[in-house]
Amino acid sequence: MAGAIGERKEHADVLLANQTVQAALARDDAQRTAARYRAVVDNAAEGMITITQAETIMSFNLAAESI
Repeated sequence: MAGAIGERKEHADVLLANQTVQAALARDDAQRTAARYRAVVDNAAEGMITITQAETIMSFNLAAESI
């Protein structure tokens, strides 16, 4: 019985480790995507404003400040 429990724990540890790696990769990818987005938006010559359907301003770039 102890052998089966040990095997299940080991399997669970491997699954947890894999999920942790996948979560870290997803986080890193999201950070790169956000940085790329900010670089494009912040350096655009045109003003950019994003709003919600409720007309709440979510973000804007430096060029939008002069609008």
